[in-house]
Amino acid sequence: MKTITLSIATVLMLCYHQNSHAEGKIKSEKREIGTTNQNCTDTLIPYLTSLDINYYKGKPVDSFLVKLPVNYLSMRIHSMDNSRYATYLFVNYADTVQVLIFVKEFHYLTPRNHNLDWDINLFRKEAVACIEVRHRWNRLTPECKYWE
Repeated sequence: MKTITLSIATVLMLCYHQNSHAEGKIKSEKREIGTTNQNCTDTLIPYLTSLDINYYKGKPVDSFLVKLPVNYLSMRIHSMDNSRYATYLFVNYADTVQVLIFVKEFHYLTPRNHNLDWDINLFRKEAVACIEVRHRWNRLTPECKYWE
């Protein structure tokens, strides 16, 4: 049993690293597809769904981001229904696994932006309203009702 636990821990360590903090204004982060270990999807989903997402409600977005693996393909802020109002941070892994981090109240970032030109570093300071983990756009965690 110890060997299996150690092997799983080793795989997780190889696939996932602590998230690094970017400096300066960043609109979105994108990584080369070749740098993503797509074989990690089998361990990525159990890892993401094992996180206690309710623990992060009310805490800074960055406190959750540091728990995420850094082998994502892209990370960017999205608005809902073309409102040009920042709503959630979209983290995309291997085109099939997505993490959506919703914010309801903004204290650092100006959420309305007609150019969709938001600063991720400011979004990271905002408080998490709720988090969803999805696989091929199917929810693996409860629906995020950030508007409630």
